Amino acid sequence: MQFVLEYAQGIFDLPYLLDYHGITHDEFLAISKDSQFQAAFKECKDLWSSEMSIQDRVVLKSAVLTEDSLPVLASMILNEDNPVSSRVSAIQLAAKLGKVFDKDTEGDARAISININL
Repeated sequence: MQFVLEYAQGIFDLPYLLDYHGITHDEFLAISKDSQFQAAFKECKDLWSSEMSIQDRVVLKSAVLTEDSLPVLASMILNEDNPVSSRVSAIQLAAKLGKVFDKDTEGDARAISININL
């Protein structure tokens, strides 16, 4: 999704974006014909071309970056070689991103209890 947004923004030229995201020109030609890619590109282009404020654009880009980072977060949670404290922090972040925590209990240490038996 980040590639589609950056491509729709037109800030960087296509060869740079392809190289940065590790996409070959042939792969781009193939995905650019996909209806889901075309719809996502049109939506991003329309959003970016609209009269959004800079703050709205930052919120949009932050949301895209957050979504694109979820696989990294999941791998941190599932990697048993990571220290337990790091995995718990990653779980808490994932829960917060997913709005699992109620706003009234956010930051309350009694709101969630995780027991790990080693």
